[in-house]
Amino acid sequence: MHAYYPDPALNNAPPHLCDWNRLALMPSFSGVVAHAFDALVHSCSSQEEVTQGLNAMAQSRVTDVLLNLEPSGAPQELLHLLQRHQAPVRIWFNLPTSPNWQEQQLLDLTTGHPHCGLNLQVDLADCAATRLHSELQRLESVCQLGRRLGWPLRLTLSRIATASHEQLQLCRTFALQQQFARLTLSDEASQLTALGVCNIFAALQSQAPSMAAVGPQLEFLAGNAHGQGLANVIAALKSGASHIHCSLAGCLEQDQPPPLVAVLEQFSLPAAQQAGLNRYRDFLSQRDGLAYRSLDTSAESRRALASPADQPSPTALSGDDLRFVFRVSSDDWHVRLCIEVGDTELDLGERVHHYLLLLLAREYCQQQQTQIQRKDLHPSEIDPLSLGWLEREELHRMIGDNEAQFNVKLCRAVKQIGHALQSVGLDSFKPISTRVGSIRLDVANFLIFKDSKLQLEVRDWSLLTPEQGL
Repeated sequence: MHAYYPDPALNNAPPHLCDWNRLALMPSFSGVVAHAFDALVHSCSSQEEVTQGLNAMAQSRVTDVLLNLEPSGAPQELLHLLQRHQAPVRIWFNLPTSPNWQEQQLLDLTTGHPHCGLNLQVDLADCAATRLHSELQRLESVCQLGRRLGWPLRLTLSRIATASHEQLQLCRTFALQQQFARLTLSDEASQLTALGVCNIFAALQSQAPSMAAVGPQLEFLAGNAHGQGLANVIAALKSGASHIHCSLAGCLEQDQPPPLVAVLEQFSLPAAQQAGLNRYRDFLSQRDGLAYRSLDTSAESRRALASPADQPSPTALSGDDLRFVFRVSSDDWHVRLCIEVGDTELDLGERVHHYLLLLLAREYCQQQQTQIQRKDLHPSEIDPLSLGWLEREELHRMIGDNEAQFNVKLCRAVKQIGHALQSVGLDSFKPISTRVGSIRLDVANFLIFKDSKLQLEVRDWSLLTPEQGL
């Protein structure tokens, strides 16, 4: 009988190679196209954070980003960041169907960045073959512009679930004639199932068996309105997609592609890429204020099994049982938020989006103080629900953000607070109230410290003087 000696290399295998629940990485998979890159950058508070995020992105298979190219101006600061970045990230500009951009304008804009491309789009919904043919002809001038610039072209087929075989044939022929580098199948409305994804890829490949060798590379953009985003992305990769579109977010959202981390966690990545993915996940947690929730629910299941069945439920809490504590630096550049719920303190850390909440808290105090001074009223005589409302456009001006950046910060603030309050049983509490064009902070108790000095205190909706707060 021969003695068995285990292979030392197997004993030292990275843990992720032993995870039998993960898929093998498809040979056709070339990289990730990242959405909302500008929103991610604007959530950073320093150049160091931006550099950290860019490096983490590149190590997580991000090879392309999408930027809107608007007539009013282009995000030059984002281009400069990418120009200084060590990884060759391709920038695809979303160009209108009838652009007014001149060749020299685009060259001046992108000077110094060698990796640029033009992204064109056609909507296949309710588009007969004759109309689709004319739409594609309108794009020929843009294709000529791209070729003069030496930039690759991408054609995005929007609402691909409505496509007919004739439409697919027209788009495929046009992409071959105009020498498109990429062809994106976009299911942004989330109308496809995994079977539908496989069928559409099979239909395209059957029309052009040699397309994989000489034609454009196939990409897939999945919506997640019905929770099928991840399954559809995996089906596309299995069907030969070279690139997948992902959002730069930590959680699944209905109105955007599946999150990058959630998609890549489905695959057995090489050790170096797995480490990069972990760094990127940590970076997202810092930006969103959320501890990234893995799709693996085994830990939650084990905790549930370990909990005694007859354990008494905690006393129900309400929004009146919590207090927000803002700690602000003297220059307002740093805002830290803690939420006190009874004897529990939830430290939400220092985040950019806390400044938005701080402005709303100050606005409530200012409006109550104005009411008292003008009408000689006691705080108890004032309806608190009528105070604190601030126009969204005014907030844009105060923060210095455009609407998209403002919406990102507002969404992240609400997400972070909601996630933190889940741990104390306040899942339904909403920190923000909205009405047409306006928002307010819907918190009855809060403190604002400027450095170490108490600046403002509101208790049960009433603004207190410093003496009352002692």
